[in-house]
Amino acid sequence: MEVSGGAVVAMPGSGWKPQDGWIQVQLSGGSIPGKEIESITQEESTLVVQLKKPASDIETMDLRLTEFRVEGGDVSSIESVDIIDKGERHEAQRGVDG
Repeated sequence: MEVSGGAVVAMPGSGWKPQDGWIQVQLSGGSIPGKEIESITQEESTLVVQLKKPASDIETMDLRLTEFRVEGGDVSSIESVDIIDKGERHEAQRGVDG
């Protein structure tokens, strides 16, 4: 994300960025349990990332960023990425070039 003064830094939370022929998806959460993807689908111009439900709702307080490389499908037409985690769907923030 871009911050005051024009610097580009890692963004907190879920984010994504189109790359050359693939999509970078970033997820944040505690290191135990880590984030795992159950499925990825494309709904028109939205990439929908369904996360696996962890065996426990207890998470560590430390923060870990996990990045995934998504290839295949029509990645050039993706305009947004939605993350479904524990039954809740939210839009991931689009990253900036830096």
